[in-house]
Amino acid sequence: MLDLRSLREQRLQLTVDQFAERLGLPVEKIIELEHHPERVDVALLMKIGQVFGLSLETLLQASQKPAAFEVKPVYRELRERQKRMDDYLRSKINEMKLQLSVNDFQSIMRSYEAVSLDSSKPVISLLGPSDAGKSTMINALLGQEVVLSQWTPTTSAAVFIKHIEDKPAWMGEDDVWIFRAEGAQAGFNIRQYKIKSYCHKHLIKKGDRSLLTSYTNRHDKGFHAEVDTAIVFLDAPILQACDLADLPGFGTDTKKDTDLASRARGMSDAMIFLCQSNAFFNKEEDIIFAKTMIQQLPVIRNSEDSTFLSNLFIVASQARIVGESQVDKIFERGYTAIANQLSDELVRATYGVGKAQFSQKLRSRFFSYEVDSAALRAGFEQQLLQLLETILPAYKQERAHKTMQQFKERLLYFFRREIVKYEEAIQDRNAIERSYEEMLARKDSVFSKINAERDQLIQEIEEIRERNLSAYRAWESQSITVSAMEKLIKEKGYNKKNAPKLLPTNVTDLYHAKLQEMLQQSTADFQQKADRYLNNVEGLLNGISKQNMDEAYIPFDMQGILAGGLAGLGVLGGLGVVASGLGNLGGYILVAKGVSLLSAAGISVGGTAAAASAVAAIGGPITLGIGLAVGIFLIGRAIFGDSWQTRLAKELKKKLDQEQVAEKYMDQIDAYWNQTKEGIRHLSDVFQKEYEDKVMEKKNLLLQQDSEDAERQLRWLKEGLDYFEGMPQ
Repeated sequence: MLDLRSLREQRLQLTVDQFAERLGLPVEKIIELEHHPERVDVALLMKIGQVFGLSLETLLQASQKPAAFEVKPVYRELRERQKRMDDYLRSKINEMKLQLSVNDFQSIMRSYEAVSLDSSKPVISLLGPSDAGKSTMINALLGQEVVLSQWTPTTSAAVFIKHIEDKPAWMGEDDVWIFRAEGAQAGFNIRQYKIKSYCHKHLIKKGDRSLLTSYTNRHDKGFHAEVDTAIVFLDAPILQACDLADLPGFGTDTKKDTDLASRARGMSDAMIFLCQSNAFFNKEEDIIFAKTMIQQLPVIRNSEDSTFLSNLFIVASQARIVGESQVDKIFERGYTAIANQLSDELVRATYGVGKAQFSQKLRSRFFSYEVDSAALRAGFEQQLLQLLETILPAYKQERAHKTMQQFKERLLYFFRREIVKYEEAIQDRNAIERSYEEMLARKDSVFSKINAERDQLIQEIEEIRERNLSAYRAWESQSITVSAMEKLIKEKGYNKKNAPKLLPTNVTDLYHAKLQEMLQQSTADFQQKADRYLNNVEGLLNGISKQNMDEAYIPFDMQGILAGGLAGLGVLGGLGVVASGLGNLGGYILVAKGVSLLSAAGISVGGTAAAASAVAAIGGPITLGIGLAVGIFLIGRAIFGDSWQTRLAKELKKKLDQEQVAEKYMDQIDAYWNQTKEGIRHLSDVFQKEYEDKVMEKKNLLLQQDSEDAERQLRWLKEGLDYFEGMPQ
């Protein structure tokens, strides 16, 4: 049967009113036929062909709407493993909450959150200019009309689509949840959607799918500007292998849409960038957005691996408009335009390879798509299936296995540590008493030394900050010159028409690349100093009982303390790299703060890669915003004297100085290191609080006159150890 709505919106690009008028039919009749395509008779089919000049073959092809995209339930085994672990832990959770201190219980649960995050599915985001057909593709993949799709820009919020089984029980029967942002600078954190208190704090409305029309449609009369994110739960095969994110189109009339899409892109594990085939990268804005997306794509494996860039799809949508014979030509045009725009410096910072090597891989990531043509979407569907069924599952299952193993090891370590503590309390109260008195007597000295370590590191961070700011200013004066920009115009082969739009983004890419390079190098330097600080503090915390009272030695859980301290920070700054030593806990901290699973995974390798991960998101939104704004300014300039290349370079240099572009990037450097200093102060307070808690813990053991209580707690701990040694992983 004819998919009348798809024909109207995708092929003819008409509103329902326009379509009805051309056919001489009431709008109500068209709406009825779109909802009941079986009622379209031969007479109407012939009339549509005559009015719009479409052959019967074309109309029949328009009936080839794809069924739901079939993907194997590749995470079923992983979900079953996690469920077994969930059930095993849940049976003891109430006992643990009663028997353990608040800090110990929270530390264990924080470790288990890492298991949940590493067991979650990847996020596939659809991006592109408005009218590219993102919502239409999602509906086709789902096999049902879910998100809003028209040929005019429609989606006004980030819409995340999840499988119905992912819905927390407390959400009840409501399948659509609408949320506002956390604030002006932070949107709704989709990673926290299972947390009831967080969701209710930011909730606008909950209900059925009709809410999407009234709350995420920019054309609705009651448009809700405060809406940031919508979550939809439904049953579709593809949602067993990933979450889908339908993002607002770039280049609409609101800055909010561009900001929303940019932020959500940072949480994506794979990206599908759509651009209409009949205008495939004809617009400079589309080239700029695609380039920016590619330069911030999460990395899978390495450049030598066949999986490199397999999480990137650049799609010519509505491909029937140009026809199958022209697809390769528009691919070449798009590839040439994007490759010419890529920054060698940023590509190296992100991927660790040069632009030439990267571009070779990029060429294979172009695809066509057409809802009503199996041939034009075959390549895309084949590669998407490989990503969802093979590449991402292998990567995630390996990581999830390690995370589950680490959680079990950490849990067993905790129980063994507590057993030692209570055995000492029962067998040798004098040892506990001596340890308590020693810790109490040395408390002021230990705190003074921790503060001295803190102050030394903060001073070193301040020196790094000052060096960075001075070096960045010097770099700009030497590198962002009129002659350098003239050279760039010639290297890129620009003409008078496209240079005003494209050149500013090339120059801001240089600013961004220098920011990335500088912060990566400085963060690697900071990591060495931070390691020294943490080792020294750990020695201060553990040293007393270890050196003087070895028989009563109960070590501080440095990993748990550090993870808790980092999780309590609003932003990490350079401390993001410290998470590289925390294994699965480090990934948990980063993902909880809104980065993608793949990006967070990169930090666990430490060293240079960890430093790159720690600074990967810095400067991107600024680069895009400044580049576009300056480009718009230059378009309207009347340029006189000299050659046009020189005149344009002078105007751009003048505008960059007026806008204080270097200062905007230097503000990012300043904020990064100031956040790092605040984080070190916070950690110092956390370490001292933990010391005080340890002193109080020993005091409570001494005050526990009834040895039966200690023995009872010891029996419970030993039973718990035996129980969790049998926990599946």
